[in-house]
Amino acid sequence: MEIINQPRAGKLGDKLIELLRKSGVERFDIFYITVAYIRISGVIRLKSSIEEFKEAGGIVKSIAGIDQKNSSIEGLQMLAELSNEMFIFHNEVPNMTFHPKLYIFEKQNHKATVLIGSGNLTEGGLYTNYELKSIFEFDLTIPEENRKFEEIKSVFISYSDTSSPLCKVATPDQIRALIDRGYIRSETSLAIQNRDINRTNVSSSRERIFGSESIRLPRIARPVEEAEEREVATEESEYAVDSFSRKGILLWKKSDLPSSDAQQVSAGTNITGVLRLSQARFQRNSSNIDHKVYFINEAFNRLDWHTEVRRNKQPLLVTKALFQLKINGIFIGEFNLKISHDTERISGQDNVPTTLHWGSLIPKIQQANILGKELFLYAPQENFDEPFFIEIN
Repeated sequence: MEIINQPRAGKLGDKLIELLRKSGVERFDIFYITVAYIRISGVIRLKSSIEEFKEAGGIVKSIAGIDQKNSSIEGLQMLAELSNEMFIFHNEVPNMTFHPKLYIFEKQNHKATVLIGSGNLTEGGLYTNYELKSIFEFDLTIPEENRKFEEIKSVFISYSDTSSPLCKVATPDQIRALIDRGYIRSETSLAIQNRDINRTNVSSSRERIFGSESIRLPRIARPVEEAEEREVATEESEYAVDSFSRKGILLWKKSDLPSSDAQQVSAGTNITGVLRLSQARFQRNSSNIDHKVYFINEAFNRLDWHTEVRRNKQPLLVTKALFQLKINGIFIGEFNLKISHDTERISGQDNVPTTLHWGSLIPKIQQANILGKELFLYAPQENFDEPFFIEIN
């Protein structure tokens, strides 16, 4: 037996991908998924591996729960498309929650690997939550081990029994009925709910009792066509292929860029080296953003923030992310830029705590002379963590 003590000793997502990608005589025939909750953030991290598994002849069977409205519409739809068979299990009795987390890999009549524990098919369940998973391997040519494995597999069989009124086949019509009757909600709705419940109020001056640590998520593989484009990109570029057509929603814009942001200063004056992420009269949902917390809690909340201690011994929250940049309609390239958030600056009424560091882009920013221009910051493509997009016109 093997143990995954996520995130400190292994990640469930990494293990599932490893098992899905076994080849030759090691390859499995069937992948069974039984989980309480599904989000697209989890399914999409297995998507390419599941597709490869199926292309090699593998079969995927899945069961999902929808209790407490913790499974999303998009997650269920994506898993249904990836599965040869998918079922949804739900008991209308409020205090009886469908809560198992079981993953099974089977090579019929030869071997099986079973993962039992606490990880759902969500981003947190696969990578960042504190989860435990026990891994058992069975030699199905040995009668006693085959008997034990069949006992475990019977769990999946029992919950996927459509003769029971608690189990439904996850057809498009069935999922639509769940949406129409309010059983499941969208990722956006769930994200707002989770943010309101779990958001860390970085503007609070209260003394923290516990420390904090964050886990860096693996980057989600980009679509195959984009990966192929990047492979033929010119060798001399730090410049990536222009994929602005795939940018996400507008996160922020700033008009009439000042000299401090444009890195245009008079002789003898030092440049700031940063773009100040101010309020800039930008609105979300018809209300002005609170720039003191908006960028760390919403715009860049999925990045891996960590604390640096400065020379003055004051903490500074920092992270890095990929950005693609376009100025005056010309694609400049893709760059890994630092973002910092100074909690000490929140108390001042007009202070700007969050800044984007231009870094190696400073010469290009100065040469382009963006003084007085308008800057737009866009989110990554839907369901992806990076890159972000900056467009200046």
